[in-house]
Amino acid sequence: KPFETILPGRDDAMLDAVEVFEDFLVYGERIQGQRQLRVVPNDGSAPYVIDFGESVYTAFSGQNPEFKTNNIRVVYSSMKTPKTVIDFNMRTREKTIRKMDEVQGGFDTTNYTTKRLWATGRDGTKIPISLMSRGEPTTDGSTPLYLYGYGSYGYAMDPWFMPSWISLVDRGITVAIAHVRGGEEMGRS
Repeated sequence: KPFETILPGRDDAMLDAVEVFEDFLVYGERIQGQRQLRVVPNDGSAPYVIDFGESVYTAFSGQNPEFKTNNIRVVYSSMKTPKTVIDFNMRTREKTIRKMDEVQGGFDTTNYTTKRLWATGRDGTKIPISLMSRGEPTTDGSTPLYLYGYGSYGYAMDPWFMPSWISLVDRGITVAIAHVRGGEEMGRS
């Protein structure tokens, strides 16, 4: 039997993981710097991206040893959501939280806001920036900013939960991650 293309290459996405199940194919991809999980049902119904309810996050496939299952185990986090292990039913799209890292001190994720912004490099290239603040983030320079960035050797700086940043944000500092080139958030080019 000749080879058949299942996932054609796309200029707008970088494929970085594939998970195969009896009735589903799930792949991790990066689109505009955002890592996401796309579910492709084998029955011909439309593919979809797993919705986590936040615009700035990271999610990847966890340990999935079962081939004949409707569930995929996913590890999820955002700048305001601690590492969370979720069982996602690919047929019903229901999420079941199995474990969330505990944060001491009365932490409440609803007190924080995350946002994706874009900066323009000197050469016109768009660079994604992930922000977290208490309440709506300001971008007019009126609040202090802690800016973090790393981009080298293809190592992406995904927007992940850092407990130490909560202390900064609680004191009125906006925390930002600049997803600079070299980290491959925007693809290999």
